[in-house]
Amino acid sequence: MKKRTFLLLIGASPVLSLNLGSCTGGQGKPVALTISCSYAYQEVIKEIDQIYRQANPQVTTTYNIANAGVIQRQIQMGFPVDVLITSYPEQMDKLQAAGLIFADTRTNITRNFLVLIVPKNSTRISGFRDLATDKVKSVILGDEKLGAGIYAKETLTFFQIYDQVKPKAIFAHEGSGQIIEYMEQKKADAGVTFLTEVKYSDKVKVVAVAPENSYQPILGMVAVTKNSTNYSTAKGYINFLKSAPAKSVFQKYGFTPVD
Repeated sequence: MKKRTFLLLIGASPVLSLNLGSCTGGQGKPVALTISCSYAYQEVIKEIDQIYRQANPQVTTTYNIANAGVIQRQIQMGFPVDVLITSYPEQMDKLQAAGLIFADTRTNITRNFLVLIVPKNSTRISGFRDLATDKVKSVILGDEKLGAGIYAKETLTFFQIYDQVKPKAIFAHEGSGQIIEYMEQKKADAGVTFLTEVKYSDKVKVVAVAPENSYQPILGMVAVTKNSTNYSTAKGYINFLKSAPAKSVFQKYGFTPVD
């Protein structure tokens, strides 16, 4: 089995395409699936893919990993995407309204949570309201085109501090993982990101979890797109994401599976 990784650029937005190949010796006609997913799933989906391909060796999988806006434009432009995985409901709603996904295949698979993080040795910040005080000179937020940025804005607006915090913001444009990178490099006093991202670093810590009523639920959802030429296999892939083996991996990476 060969594994290739390469970077594509659409405008100024990076898209990571992972061709994870397929195993040989399986039964059934060879099938190629293209799955587009948001950055939040970049690591967990690699591990799930290994289990999926063991059970489906006839399937070759390619993953396009990008922010929600890029993925939406790809599908609208007719890119050959079979399955969409996103944590941004509005994106899925727009694609469904435009008739670009099979609505009966749309389903929730995970839930995530929003947290306030600081460098591991930091002690002066304990809650979201601190972001609007002199305790914080700079804070890392996701770009407002990213899911992490959208949810962060909702929470800061809930606390009525967004206008005070925005001038202090350093915006990450390349995904929620970049927020962790910036925090590890101590480029800011604090950051707001997904709970799952914190599992990838031993240099940051969570000091507060955003109230669940301060932002719309961070639900990971999946659907087969109308651009798919492999509907049956794509639907089978979605069913696999709801299986016990996949749920176990989601939990390992900090996601809460949704039945």
